[in-house]
Amino acid sequence: MKERADMLLSGGNVLLPSGDIEPIDVRIRGGYIVGLGPGAALAQVDLGGRLLLPGIVDIHGDAFESVVQPRPETMIDLTLALEETDRQLVANGVTTAFYGLSWSWESNRGLRSGSEPARFLDQFEELRPNLRCDSQLHLRYEIHHLDALETVLQWVHEARIDLLAFNDHLNYIEEKIEDSDRIGILAARNGQTPEEYLAAHRAMRERYPYSLAGVERLAEAGRLAAIPMASHDEESPDVRRWFHELGCRICEFPVNEATARHALELGDDVVLGAPNALRGSSLYKRLSARRCAAEGLCTVLASDYYYPSLLAAAWDIHSRRGLELGRAWDLVSANPARALGLTDRGRIEPGLRADLIAAEVGPNGLLQAACTWTSGTMVYMGGTLAAQAFSGQGNVSGRVAA
Repeated sequence: MKERADMLLSGGNVLLPSGDIEPIDVRIRGGYIVGLGPGAALAQVDLGGRLLLPGIVDIHGDAFESVVQPRPETMIDLTLALEETDRQLVANGVTTAFYGLSWSWESNRGLRSGSEPARFLDQFEELRPNLRCDSQLHLRYEIHHLDALETVLQWVHEARIDLLAFNDHLNYIEEKIEDSDRIGILAARNGQTPEEYLAAHRAMRERYPYSLAGVERLAEAGRLAAIPMASHDEESPDVRRWFHELGCRICEFPVNEATARHALELGDDVVLGAPNALRGSSLYKRLSARRCAAEGLCTVLASDYYYPSLLAAAWDIHSRRGLELGRAWDLVSANPARALGLTDRGRIEPGLRADLIAAEVGPNGLLQAACTWTSGTMVYMGGTLAAQAFSGQGNVSGRVAA
């Protein structure tokens, strides 16, 4: 006899791990999926033929920065900013979010500089138990910021980091050095004159041997702590291989196809931006995420700087570019979960977390979240499902998180 579930999601078209879509009920108890098929439950939600999809896992997102710091000189209270970010995430079907907190040598003000990352982390840890989305910390460490190295090592030892990424933007900056207007913008952003900014850049270039030694120390600590690790903006297969040997098995935003292919040959995951996939091209004239997804050169899409892009890009790749929905959705759910070692989510099957999205195509042809659940708790309701529920036309008896 089947034990009574807490909730039954009925009337949905469910995307199964096989890639098949079937009209099957999903039973939830204690925050987990306990079965597929009919059964008794304390509460029921009639999905009315909508798609039921695994919740989105965002491996790399820093759009929260513009919520925390909407103007260069303005910092918003973190409680307010993170609550607003959380609303954006669950409204766009993101059930697990890795907040990409950068700590760089090049910023003299704002969230990425000085003591601000430490202050952010303290408040993030205090606030995240009350956030609706399962919120994790992705530290994007700029490898030449040696002043922060010991603190980052301490954070690793204290298990305060959920994903550690190594960033090196020196070559990107050097590409802009001949453009005086661009250097002026970068300098102003960091509260420096162009001369001060270029002097700081030269100082970082001289640190390279020490920076690489710092990477090796951090990577060893990350391996011992079993933290997933990534490397950002890799420019060659040799660089990818070096990071792979250090235990970094996630290749974020590789600059060229040869590097992406080598990452796949090594069995690593390749992350590209969902905004890139939507636009059809990179802002920096690098790899096209849309083409790479279609050709199997990309295993994971990330929101990067725009949270709504994940839901939209996965649907666009399926509905307009012809990729099967299961493969398109794996890019934003099953694959990032696997890459991050989160074996309890990313698929709709018994024993996994009930992180789910009921989705519908809106009047403009875009896929939108009608309802989002994290660990079986309804955290968002919108679209026509909300209209039906509050007009008394629909059968929605699940509790929405306060």
